[in-house]
Amino acid sequence: MSTWYKESKLSDNPIAQTFRVLPEHCADADGLYLTSADLFFQGKDSTAGATVQIKEVMNGAPTKRVLATTHLLSKHIKTSSNGSIPTRCIFDVPPFLKSGKQYELSVSPDGGSPNIKLWYLKTGENDIITGAPITSS
Repeated sequence: MSTWYKESKLSDNPIAQTFRVLPEHCADADGLYLTSADLFFQGKDSTAGATVQIKEVMNGAPTKRVLATTHLLSKHIKTSSNGSIPTRCIFDVPPFLKSGKQYELSVSPDGGSPNIKLWYLKTGENDIITGAPITSS
């Protein structure tokens, strides 16, 4: 999964990124269990947390089938001014993700809090830590 380096306000809409499980990332040829994911927050709310979900993707669009959900309390969200400090999201029941399939990770702020902000990566811009151009995500 790519690291997100650009500031994003979540508001009422979740931010999401699709990703594909590649065979070379799987100890088992059939897939892997996703136990956790690292997110990089630029801002957080004093009380509101965020819900993180993994969904299946079909024909390039996320389905309604949620494979895993976890909730981050505000006090557990770590922030940084440059996207360098991760917040680890742990899935209590790790979903099995099949090799070669595409999935979506989404983050939704509690109550649509505008204070929760993520860093993300965008092809064609520069990495804010290294200054290097981002050529793929």
